[in-house]
Amino acid sequence: IKAEARKSAFRLMVANQWREGLSGTGHCTIIKAAACDPEIDMTSDVMSMEVVFSRPFSVDFCSREEWRAQEEPYSDKDSLVWYTDGSLIEGRSGYGVCSRSTRTELCASLGQYCTIFQAEIMAILACANLNLARRYFNRHIVILSDCQAALKALDSCQITSKIVWECFNALSRLASRNFVHLGWVPSHVGIGGNERADELAKRGANMPFFGPEPSCGISKSTAYHTINKWSRELHRKRWQDYPGQSLGKKLLTDTSVAFTTWLLKLGRGQVKQVIALITGHGHFRKHLCTLGIRNDSQECRLCNQSEETAKHIILDCERLGARRRALFSGKQPGEESDISIGKKLLDLVRDTGIGLPN
Repeated sequence: IKAEARKSAFRLMVANQWREGLSGTGHCTIIKAAACDPEIDMTSDVMSMEVVFSRPFSVDFCSREEWRAQEEPYSDKDSLVWYTDGSLIEGRSGYGVCSRSTRTELCASLGQYCTIFQAEIMAILACANLNLARRYFNRHIVILSDCQAALKALDSCQITSKIVWECFNALSRLASRNFVHLGWVPSHVGIGGNERADELAKRGANMPFFGPEPSCGISKSTAYHTINKWSRELHRKRWQDYPGQSLGKKLLTDTSVAFTTWLLKLGRGQVKQVIALITGHGHFRKHLCTLGIRNDSQECRLCNQSEETAKHIILDCERLGARRRALFSGKQPGEESDISIGKKLLDLVRDTGIGLPN
């Protein structure tokens, strides 16, 4: 809930609808309560939606078969053909631009906060600005990229990214004096121009970055990823610091999105059984007697040797020994981190009725 509230605050801030004077009161305290990584407060790439009614340039997506049948299917012999690419290597980003038509190559670093999508857009923007600087007139200019997401963003009727909007405007200015065509090129299939652009982009990513960060503004996906990361860390710390639940902490050593997703796909009865086994708060004889619901035997209904608790059933009950060894490869449950622990627990008590109402 706090993560969703922090995301809402982020959306209001980038839309210039956040009232700074109330930051310390009411719901606005989420800014201090959810003090995430400092990058969340950096300049954002998100902007209010701009609606595009027409565009002076075209965007096409030739298939791989068309590329195999014809080299550079978007162009003719008089076209100025440009290849662009972005790269992200170990948190560092860069872009590359090249053209055999004009014998031009360009690469640059974008720093550490740029996403691969932003790097691809920046490559197209750099290409457009380079063509504008050369003052081409009445030429057929073809700009190729292997990123369909970037091309679709420029072809969209709705734009919410500042650098996409800047790139759109640069292409529009270029198209006011030339015939501009954007096209998709398949990557890593031996197309010379694209392979060279990829090399330049990687070189750019490995170059030092000079200038203020972030170079492109923090994207919405980066901001949300930062908030989700903070939320998971908070959840993990709360689970580890929670008193008791020794069995649950042994079985679930850490919080897991995969486990939660799997659990939500189960029926209500199975969810109840898994939660009972992990927490010990279920229809186990010892637990029911403690609550005063039962006043008869507390012995395990399977082995009649120990008190029937979740810990005994999962770790010690000899009647389930063979099944336990088969499911956990001869090791004790919880001895190793296991994302499929929930399914294995259900298989362990299958057909026994353990953890369910009699």
